[in-house]
Amino acid sequence: MRNCEHLVERKQKEYWANEEKIWNVLNSMTTREIALSPVGAIAQEAEVGRNTLYNHKAAYRYIVECRIQEAERKRKLQANRKNLSIINLPLGGNEMTKTSKSAIATILTALLGSTYDINKVAELLEMSKNRTIEVDTFHISTFNTDCEVEETTVADDNFVLIEGRYADDRKHDSAYHYVYLDYPEGDWRFKITVDAEGKIGEVKEICTIDHAIKIFKQEIIGEKYDGLKTMNKFAEIIEKYAVEEKGETEIRSVEGSYGKYNTEGFYVPVLNSTTVCVAYDENRNIVEVITMKGND
Repeated sequence: MRNCEHLVERKQKEYWANEEKIWNVLNSMTTREIALSPVGAIAQEAEVGRNTLYNHKAAYRYIVECRIQEAERKRKLQANRKNLSIINLPLGGNEMTKTSKSAIATILTALLGSTYDINKVAELLEMSKNRTIEVDTFHISTFNTDCEVEETTVADDNFVLIEGRYADDRKHDSAYHYVYLDYPEGDWRFKITVDAEGKIGEVKEICTIDHAIKIFKQEIIGEKYDGLKTMNKFAEIIEKYAVEEKGETEIRSVEGSYGKYNTEGFYVPVLNSTTVCVAYDENRNIVEVITMKGND
């Protein structure tokens, strides 16, 4: 019994020591600096682990609130200078129509059974020779997943091709946790499944998180806020439209505020995930849904 008490006491001291270090860092940063900084970077500056920061609810809630403020600032700026324009695809110069999307699906489907290679897919899509390539390595820790991933992103003005390749020594069913082809301003994306032999086994059109949030917003604005029911409604939409971020679908929540309103934010706990924040008034009427793009 004495050992248990000693362990609890040590854990409490460790918690409050980390709390002080985290807030010392946050208090030294501006709202915008916090909003634009990855959680991992803030945790590193505070000399704590990323998961440790997540467990300090008040500090993480403050980070979310800063991001909401920054997202609202950017939204207002974009609203003032928004111009609608038609973005053409490289495939014969077609506009983004159902036909062009079908053409892309045909190209990807033709790859079924062939060995997957990100450069091969990029070439078949006629992506620009000046396309950018970014590589990042990070850890994914959810209820169903615990792995290290090396993510490669190939992008031009028309497409974003993203692959998450396992970067640990564990045994997996495939070398890749996820592969997506995104159209940056569309409501859809293609998921490419790679099997254990490195062959393309399936190509499936799925909904983007942004489109799922639009549907979610239409369904809950004006409704009464109920933490569990509201979260379940978002989870149902995620499941119905086959939405995922970095191969994950687990939903977590975090409380915050938006001006005079309280908020509940829902997100998939992965790097750079999108958080949808539900704002409700003192009568628990849902008045707004805010989307926050994370750098986490």
